[in-house]
Amino acid sequence: MFLNAFLLILGLVVFITAAVLKWSTILNKFTNIKGIDVLVKAGSINTISLVLLIIGGFIILLALFGLFGSKYKKTFFLKIYEVIIILLFLANGISILVLIFDSNKIEKEFKKQFNSTVFEIVDDFNNNKTYTEKCDLSYAVSEIFKCCGSNSPMDFNGTDLAKICCYKSQVGTPGCTNIVVDKIKSNAFYLLIIPSCIILATELTNIILVPILIRKIRSPSSKYQK
Repeated sequence: MFLNAFLLILGLVVFITAAVLKWSTILNKFTNIKGIDVLVKAGSINTISLVLLIIGGFIILLALFGLFGSKYKKTFFLKIYEVIIILLFLANGISILVLIFDSNKIEKEFKKQFNSTVFEIVDDFNNNKTYTEKCDLSYAVSEIFKCCGSNSPMDFNGTDLAKICCYKSQVGTPGCTNIVVDKIKSNAFYLLIIPSCIILATELTNIILVPILIRKIRSPSSKYQK
């Protein structure tokens, strides 16, 4: 009963967290930058928040289901609850593993593409080619994370491009690649990893305890059999 109530609270937390992640965090600002798909597959990040919204809502319904089954001691509901929570446990576990293993790939791809973008801006500038679109992309990232260039403003080779393509271009302004990765990792850790691990632990505890409750209800000495 207590664990189901706790799971209900966690479901609400996950749902609210996913809503915050999707609409009002630095991740949301980052994924909504025009042309960001050139640097990273933003769709995959948005998908994570959408999946979390669905999982959060599902956990809330599941917790209510478990509360009903445990309160009224209906083994039928508890059995269904047990099956669903096992499937949810497996799905959550797989999601966390995918997120962990894909994060390094996404990080490397972003660094590679941002380095390439800055280089192309300078190259296009020197060859009198149009660089506005890439410059706007660099500026948007710079504005959100208060950075400039890939490693520093010096990546623009002393041209005026740093002032044009960066929100801040003073000497000492950090490069964008590391600061973007660090801030996104920090957001992901607190908004995704920690809540997911707590949910997994709660689901595992429910998986262990539900069969015990079912056996207790079915026991001949149980008052529910009288």
